[in-house]
Amino acid sequence: MSSKEIRDERLSKQLGDFGESLVMFILGNMKGCKVALVDHEGADIIATDREIEGKRYAISVKSRWFKTDGYQKGFDESEQEKLRRFANEFDMIPTIAFVMIDKEAKYVDIYLVTLDNLEDMANNIDGITSTGLANTTLRFSNALRNQKVIQNHDKIDHTRLEISKLNNTLNI
Repeated sequence: MSSKEIRDERLSKQLGDFGESLVMFILGNMKGCKVALVDHEGADIIATDREIEGKRYAISVKSRWFKTDGYQKGFDESEQEKLRRFANEFDMIPTIAFVMIDKEAKYVDIYLVTLDNLEDMANNIDGITSTGLANTTLRFSNALRNQKVIQNHDKIDHTRLEISKLNNTLNI
């Protein structure tokens, strides 16, 4: 078995940390927000919109790499309750950031959507569904067939990063 076939058990944690750092970078440096990593039950990041008075967000970050994970990410009822509770305690808007990396690691799509909007869109637009016995698990799918709708929806903030060159061998 080659070293590339051996999966590092920490990759899942590292992917999550990468997603959080990337969302903080985009919000802080490209979207003009003030951001902080909070690593709290329910929220990973807090952000304040410097342009709009009173717009403060509690953000839960969910990251996926399609090479190892499926094209969709669920956000179950327990996660929703924890995010909502945190946001309410600090007078913030509960928001989810989905960081989706395609199979070849060529594109990284970052979607930000408020929890209320995600719930409203579930089962009404391609790529967002609710599942489970009581339809309480929200699912966000970045499958190719859904991208046109979710990437252009007015209630979803979408940013795409493209990796134009990736050498799979360490050359130092």
